[in-house]
Amino acid sequence: MAPHPGTFLAVGDYHVSTDRPHVMPAAHWHGHVECNWFYRGTAEYVLDGHRLRVPQGQLVMFWAGIPHRLTALFPDGPEPVETLHLSIPLDVFLFMHRIGPVQDALLNGQVITLPVASCGAGTMRGWMEDFASGHPDRMECLRLEVNAMLRRALAGNALSIRQVGSRSPRRGSAREMHHVVAMIRAISDRLGQPIRTREISAVTGLNSNYASNLFSRNMGISLKKFIIRMQLMKARTQLIGTNKAAEQIAFESGFSSASQFYHHFKALYGTTAGALRAASITASRVTGP
Repeated sequence: MAPHPGTFLAVGDYHVSTDRPHVMPAAHWHGHVECNWFYRGTAEYVLDGHRLRVPQGQLVMFWAGIPHRLTALFPDGPEPVETLHLSIPLDVFLFMHRIGPVQDALLNGQVITLPVASCGAGTMRGWMEDFASGHPDRMECLRLEVNAMLRRALAGNALSIRQVGSRSPRRGSAREMHHVVAMIRAISDRLGQPIRTREISAVTGLNSNYASNLFSRNMGISLKKFIIRMQLMKARTQLIGTNKAAEQIAFESGFSSASQFYHHFKALYGTTAGALRAASITASRVTGP
């Protein structure tokens, strides 16, 4: 059976859950980076036609844009297999700092496994509590901790990276995702300057309208909206981390005017750029030394 898109979109926020997984009747894909940590039993996936055994107690990461299916569960006793599942939206993942090799590996169809020492039961429990709280500061801590965990493992050569799927375009959905990856990389390379959808779709060598529709179909968001979200995330990072004027940040993030930036920022974040910066400054004073 041909893979079909899942219900998760490529943009949004983290999702953390614990569940008892089930064998999937067919492969599917979605835009998130998927992280699975089996704390009871183990499992086997098929990613892009290749089998992957997921060990117990180790965090396994792959880009769910690759067609994948959970094919077998292996309990280690009378209790059913249980897992902690973390979904990282692709736009958030691409803005994590100093993990370029991890980002490249996952978008190239590789799978990353972190050692037990990097992500023990206490860490996983803390992530669940942070997510369940719904508190903005705790959600931000969750995002920062995932980023720090990957940076630490990368710096210590503790990551296991292996190729599972095919790097080359294949028939059906895998070939489509090859074009999607090309467009995502083109967007990332051009952040900081005005971006036209036609320029991005051109990197595929396909008809512009066809490429844009292909992107929307596979990622659950239009190419234009994804570009705007990536630009807004760049702007948000600078608003919080620098003292640059909002107008300067708007142009450095690729917006053609400050008014355009303010409009999209309010629509996405539900607050103004100035209010977000003020809240960030207040929070740093409260939590600072």
